[in-house]
This record gives sequence, structure tokens and C-alpha cells, in this order.
Amino acid sequence: MNSPLKCAIDSVFRDCRDVLRSAVNFGGLTAKSHQYLTSVFDRVNNRIAVGPPVESTRQLLVLAESGYVMFSGPNPKLSVDEGQGSFVIESENVRGSRKNVQHVLNGRIHSVNIKNDTSPLMQNLLKKGIVRTYINQQDDFRFEPGGLDVTEDFHVIAKDGNLHPHICAVGIPTEGKIWFNAVDARPDVNSTAISQVSRWAKGVVERLSRSSFRGNDQPIQATRAPRR
Repeated sequence: MNSPLKCAIDSVFRDCRDVLRSAVNFGGLTAKSHQYLTSVFDRVNNRIAVGPPVESTRQLLVLAESGYVMFSGPNPKLSVDEGQGSFVIESENVRGSRKNVQHVLNGRIHSVNIKNDTSPLMQNLLKKGIVRTYINQQDDFRFEPGGLDVTEDFHVIAKDGNLHPHICAVGIPTEGKIWFNAVDARPDVNSTAISQVSRWAKGVVERLSRSSFRGNDQPIQATRAPRR
């Protein structure tokens, strides 16, 4: 509201997400381009157009000013000082940034990797071949983002390549086949999060209407919620 630069960044990067999705989703990129999007573009995009709320940033600033938090600088390198029995963190871009620390925590949000998901449900689905991860294959180059393989109607695709008619997945577990799912619904726009769930619900209603019958053998008439 106060920064023309931030306003421009939001207008370009946030409002263009759906345009990018139309090009990226469901195998729209080559494998190498898909890997670049995930490993390079996403990180840059997240730094300039996504971030913590102002309140959290102010809290971090207070901790830093009080001496409880110190910053090493960009691209920090982590090593071990065996003589001191501690870790060493240092940024080559900041002179004098070398610091010995006793504890190291990974504060980054990990990427989606269904194979490493600790959920018993997900692991059993994988073991039984009911679901599989999406793989973008381009000639000899293979890129596996880590999310579930789904159809455009969000049906999960099994290990043998067949879709499951009664199991669907939307949101973060599908990251890779569908781009940038870790986002809340935004006001005044055709939110992707809401439209995906709406599309899934519509498909459920249509399948129930085709397969479910009342005693008079008439299909159940589904009543759709009004559009918003």
C-alpha cells in the first residue's frame, strides 16, 4: 500500500501465476525447463513476491536488535570446527561473518516428496501401487518433482498408468504435476485453490448422478451451489 515497487512486483508475479499455470501444469514444460522452474525460478519468485507477514518480520527485527538473532549473510556455508567442537557458518559475501555455533536448525520449508511422506496412508497407497509420483521425461533427461501423478480432473494415477475412478487429490500433494499449490485463496480473483476444489466437487456430483439411483430407478438430481 505504501511501496510502488512492492505493488508492481505483486501485480506482475502474483497476478501472472494463473498464466504460468496454464503453461506449466500437466506436463506443459520440458523436463529441463520444469527443473529450472522448480530449482531457480520458484526460489526467486518466493523471495520477491512471497514472504512472512509484516508482524513476523517486526518480531524477527526485535530479536536481532536484542542480540538473540544474528545474520550470516547470503549463501552461507556450513562446516565443522573439530578443534572448537562446533559448527561454523560463514558467508563469503560478508567480511567477518564467520561464527561458531553449537546448534543448527533447518528453517526452510521442504519441497513436496511423496516417497518420503511419513503418513501411513500415503505409504500404503504407494506400496499397493494405487498412486505414483509424477515424472517428467524428456528423451534421456528425467525430472521427478515429488508430487502425485493426477489427471486434469484430479484422479490419482496408479503405478500401472490407470486412473482411479474414486480417489482424487488436490493441493500440495500434487505439486509438480500442478504448479504452486502452497497458496491461500485470494479475494477478488478466480482463486485457483477454490476453483480446483469446485472442479473436483463438480466431478463428484456428476459421478454420483450417473451411478446412484433411487428406488424408482431415477438418477439423483444434484443441486449445485450458486456461483460466487
